Amino acid sequence: MTARLSLALAYSAILLLPAAVAVAEDGTENTGKGNAPVCRAIDSYIPKRPDLKEAMPYSGFLYLNANQADIVPLPITALEKKPSHNKSIMQLKNGSNVAHEYIFSGDVLLEREGTLLRADRVSYRDQEDSAIASGDVTIWGENFVSRSDRMELQGNETGTGYQIEYWLPQRQGHGSASMMQRQQKSQLHLENMRYTTCQPKNEFWSLSSSTADLDFDKNQGRASNVVFRIKDVPVLYVPWLRFPISDDRQSGLLIPDIGNSNSRGLEFSLPYYWNIAPNYDATIAPRFMSKRGLMLEGEFRYLTQKSAGKLQAAILPSDRKEDAQSKRYQIQLNHLSRFTARSYADIHYNEVSDNHYLEDFGNTLELSSITHLEQRADLGYMGTWYSVLGRVQSFQTLLSEPASRPYKRLPQVLFATQLPALNRKLHPSLNAEYVYFDRNTDIITGAIGHRIDSTAAIDYPIRKSWGYVIPKIGLRYTHYDLKQVPNHDGGLYQDSRLLYDVSMDSGLYLERPLSWFSKNMIQTLEPRLFYLYRPYKDQSALPVFDSAAYEFSFGQLFRDNRFAGTDRVSDENRLSFALSSRLLSPETGKEWMHLSIGQMIYFANRRVTLPGVATQTRNSSNLLTQFSWSINDNWQTIHDLDWDPDAQRTQKYYGHLRYHKGKKVVNLGYRLNNEISNALEQTDVSVFWPINRQWNAVGRWNYSLKGRTTLEAFAGLEYHSCCWALRVVGRRYLKNTENEYTSSVFLQLELKGLAGLGKSASAFLQRSIPGFEDTEFASH
Repeated sequence: MTARLSLALAYSAILLLPAAVAVAEDGTENTGKGNAPVCRAIDSYIPKRPDLKEAMPYSGFLYLNANQADIVPLPITALEKKPSHNKSIMQLKNGSNVAHEYIFSGDVLLEREGTLLRADRVSYRDQEDSAIASGDVTIWGENFVSRSDRMELQGNETGTGYQIEYWLPQRQGHGSASMMQRQQKSQLHLENMRYTTCQPKNEFWSLSSSTADLDFDKNQGRASNVVFRIKDVPVLYVPWLRFPISDDRQSGLLIPDIGNSNSRGLEFSLPYYWNIAPNYDATIAPRFMSKRGLMLEGEFRYLTQKSAGKLQAAILPSDRKEDAQSKRYQIQLNHLSRFTARSYADIHYNEVSDNHYLEDFGNTLELSSITHLEQRADLGYMGTWYSVLGRVQSFQTLLSEPASRPYKRLPQVLFATQLPALNRKLHPSLNAEYVYFDRNTDIITGAIGHRIDSTAAIDYPIRKSWGYVIPKIGLRYTHYDLKQVPNHDGGLYQDSRLLYDVSMDSGLYLERPLSWFSKNMIQTLEPRLFYLYRPYKDQSALPVFDSAAYEFSFGQLFRDNRFAGTDRVSDENRLSFALSSRLLSPETGKEWMHLSIGQMIYFANRRVTLPGVATQTRNSSNLLTQFSWSINDNWQTIHDLDWDPDAQRTQKYYGHLRYHKGKKVVNLGYRLNNEISNALEQTDVSVFWPINRQWNAVGRWNYSLKGRTTLEAFAGLEYHSCCWALRVVGRRYLKNTENEYTSSVFLQLELKGLAGLGKSASAFLQRSIPGFEDTEFASH
């Protein structure tokens, strides 16, 4: 026998243990817990690969003399070593040699380059380096297993099998073919192929083709006369199909999206993915809407060594809706470049054709409620102890009222520092800003111009294991150079503001062991005091470019300014206090309970206000309370309360109770806000609940008690089996403040291991139901 084939001959017997569970005829396990099926891994159906060490347990040798054969004693222990790439290891029960043809019969095992073949009979011709395996032929490869009646092998490159049954363990798929031919090492040809990921003898869907060619070098497959079947009933025919056979990106058609809504009608989108280059790709999707017309959507992504970005666009040349603008479009660009490790550029640009575009073509209540679209470009540098940011910024306003349009920043320059400590104790800081505010004064009257703002501060932190004290002093200077100022000659006006402040922040960390419902806990007590003083300075003559009052919250207790932005700096003479207590697990540090209470005490009136707001004269603020409790591993609750002690009423409240066990999720929420002009009071209930192993229910109801209006409601069902899943969700949400609603239906079919069909609802459900995780449906 030639050097290509070394034979190790020994008698063996392989005992296969019976399965530990009973298997029904439909391929599912009978667990004795009802009729719901349990999906078995495909490995349980695949013939078990023999272990060569176990298959050759004998310590003796068997010698064979044949023409042109070089047979040497080969100890069985040598089989533990990996064979060289041009040799094979074979085990059999009987063998003979006739005219350079070696015929082996019995339980024949042949291993070559990591692939193992098992057959009842193998005929090998050494001069042609060919072999024919017949009987029950099984091949175990790296990513596949196949069984056939006959297999013809030619060297390491080519081979042909007949009546093939195959398994793909990594994809949990299996199928059959009347013929499989390996034309080259990386090319495979199949005839009359069938594929599915369903359990054997219980196939809901299958994919078949008359021929299929797989190229593993190009990671591409081509198939002809492709038929998609459900329960052996043909439902889709494709004469020709090209598809990827790896996770690498390939150009081609993607799974279509199908949906329906009352404002757009029946929707159908067929995306085409274009793999331009390894670092460039694009998706082009015609989107047909029966009530609107044909829209073209596109997305282009790019990635280079120093930049990355995404450009999205959509255009509807002619809107069929009578009262809508004819041409509708949207453009969105996100770009990030890093020139060096410290310098970068960041661009965000958004634009739509009209004020109602997002209302008409958005799919969420939050999206349709957007009132401003940002258009911004940043150029930044981050040094060791400082950072510089240059910015130009504008907004597209989706409201008709001119006064609601924010200013443009053309440009804005920000400078911030983190200076090294002086004498390892004093921490200085310096921040500065220059900005030019502009807007169309033909539409909106008001000042435009330059603003320079700088802040210098120094603090002396004293930190110990039991607490901290941080005294701080600060100085702030702001200068305005304005034009087109009302009530000033020529509209020109200059003004400046110089303020100082002093503050003291302090806190304690106290703890003790505690037994809580027979559990060992650590209880903490964390008091905090913050004093702030800043003198009053009249700022009523200054414009309001970007200032607004903060919403009162726990974070506001310890801020040094009541206003966001720069145009208003609050006068302060107040003491903020808070007391917090937590229950912690001594083993894991998990927080089981948290309670905080806080308030401000004022020693002077707050005279700095926004235009139209009166001086604040109260001696104390509202009382704030935060409470959270992990009742056990499944129940959690959170509560935030803003109580007005003068009016003896609740100003704001938020409460949330969640049950989460396995896949079961229930959320109960309540929100109240009496501070805003239109008082808000809402309830929010959402649920994801498995009915049994195959059926899930999903739903949400967000209701306004004040307006007696449903803000959003949806309900749906999911069904999932071993190889497919179906989700149907009906949804209705408030489109705008004019009580116009949008209704839609999500229909999503997932063929596990193949693809999905319909409009994906996964992201929508995860956003709407806190705690929900989608495990049955892939995002596409």
